[in-house]
Amino acid sequence: MKNFYPLKHLFFLCFLLIFSGVLSAQTINNVKYEYSCPCRVTVTYDLAKNGDVVLYYSTDNLNWLSADTFPAKTAGTHIVDIWDCEADSVLYGVFYYKLERLPTCEFSMIFVKGGTYTIGAATQSNTEGNTNPAITNSHAVTLRSFYMSETQVTQAQFTAVMGTNPSEYQSSTNSVYAPSRCKPVEKVNWYQAIAFCNKLSLMEGKTQVYSVSGITDWATLPYSSIPTTSDANWNAATMDMSVNGYRLPTEAEWEYAARGGNRSLTALGGLLGDFYYSGSNTANEVGWYNSNNGTYGTATYGTKWVGEKLPNALNLYDMSGNVFEWCWDWFANYTAGAVINPTGPASGTARVVRGGYWYSIPTELRVSNHGGNIPNNRSANYGFRLACTPDCPAGSVKINGVCWATRNLAGPGEFVENPEDYGALFQWGRRGDGHEQRTSQGYPTNDNIPENGVVSGASSFDADDQIVSTHPAYGKFIKTNIIPNDWRSPSISELWNSGTDAVPVKTVNDPSPAGYRVPTHAEIQSLLNLTYVEREWTTENGVVGMRFTDKKNSNSIFLPAAGVRDNTNPIVFMTEFGFYWSSIEYFHSSGINNAFCLQILNGNLSDNHSTLKGRGQSIRPVGE
Repeated sequence: MKNFYPLKHLFFLCFLLIFSGVLSAQTINNVKYEYSCPCRVTVTYDLAKNGDVVLYYSTDNLNWLSADTFPAKTAGTHIVDIWDCEADSVLYGVFYYKLERLPTCEFSMIFVKGGTYTIGAATQSNTEGNTNPAITNSHAVTLRSFYMSETQVTQAQFTAVMGTNPSEYQSSTNSVYAPSRCKPVEKVNWYQAIAFCNKLSLMEGKTQVYSVSGITDWATLPYSSIPTTSDANWNAATMDMSVNGYRLPTEAEWEYAARGGNRSLTALGGLLGDFYYSGSNTANEVGWYNSNNGTYGTATYGTKWVGEKLPNALNLYDMSGNVFEWCWDWFANYTAGAVINPTGPASGTARVVRGGYWYSIPTELRVSNHGGNIPNNRSANYGFRLACTPDCPAGSVKINGVCWATRNLAGPGEFVENPEDYGALFQWGRRGDGHEQRTSQGYPTNDNIPENGVVSGASSFDADDQIVSTHPAYGKFIKTNIIPNDWRSPSISELWNSGTDAVPVKTVNDPSPAGYRVPTHAEIQSLLNLTYVEREWTTENGVVGMRFTDKKNSNSIFLPAAGVRDNTNPIVFMTEFGFYWSSIEYFHSSGINNAFCLQILNGNLSDNHSTLKGRGQSIRPVGE
């Protein structure tokens, strides 16, 4: 952050001196100081990251005074700023100069697209030679999309919300890491962290996530009223993840984000889940820990500015090191078995902490490191970062935590006019895999499809696998063109032998409108969870179907069930039957590829699967 250069200011003699050099920190380089008459100091430098730039001067290289601040500088080269030393009555003497970049500490939330991964999975070895085998009972976790804060909560952010800064490592103005506003807040217990989340949510007009018995007004709750010893009411706090307020991440969300979410490749060339640390196999590239922490008793000891090391694939900083981060979950050893959107055990004695801290050994910084501490602990090792659940896009409602569109698709990029309309019919498949519609059922071959893909009186795929035309009897077929995930999916044999029946897929040419996508199997399953969702077989505007209602917020959607063709009679539709595709492929033991779907039949629901060439299935998209 700094560089020292002596310059003589002579009251009786005016002259030019130029000194140049390289800063010890990476963010300011190629610095030149130039003194000229009348008293001016011109500074030229390269700035690698955004921030305020401060010029300091000293007569003894020990005690420093601020000469000038050049605010809100963006990264770039050959930036020139001028200090008018004459205006500050600094006209003579021998002076040393240094530049410091002060980060802006801007608060930013990063979107983390949901997906499936293995929590506690093995990673590559680190550059220190440590291996990282899988944790006992590592297991598959499926998560919905969420937001995660780019950095740990800083002292400036915490002070602005809570009115106090409890941190031990508050830098003096003479420190190279001054001021402390951009250091992570620490000496914060779990109770204080969730109180911060609720207060910030209310300040920004969001809905608070946490409820604690006896607390009715979080906005005016004094900081001094938050427990510093174990408290039964706070230990029994409840969380509503369906609302949009700020919260702590769950442990599963934290590790998924630390591993890079569903981003396959990082700038360092690794694959999802491979890195020992969050974004690298080398601790010094991405984190602050015992080997780069500084000397005890000096200003460089303890926490450091957030965001100064390399980020991971999601552009999240400091998920390895600086401070341990509180998570929502009670700490417990893992249990085997795939889970969906887990929130941890119902009770416990310690809350999960993740990521390691500024004096951790390297093994504590690994992405799978799993630990906890009592929730009232207020160590200088502990801070936190924020998460939140996305708001639903217009035209959708949240049911059991998933944003469901209120209407089916009428075709690529468009919804039907009325909620009771069954809409377009879709085929789930891939060109060339034997699942195209065949001429034996009255459909043309791909050889005689016009350029625009429209065939009068029939339906088929165009050359780009995107458009399907209209058949007067069957309705409109759209090929979704969803292909298996080619990032880290196991082979079919590995998948079947493991007993797992589905893997995540990525969607190519998803027919959903912007902001929506084909739902996953887990999201369809969420509609069938009777603990949270009521369902009713009903008729709306003469169309039979199933209405799903969230028990907590009363949001509801209607899925019509009157659009599937009876394969024994191509002209007749079954009037109380409906299929809704998911985006998840199912590998059947017979070797015939299927896809998961929701089946509605005569008022009954089933979590089913259908052949990829199945026709008659509709799509009810979900919002991101």
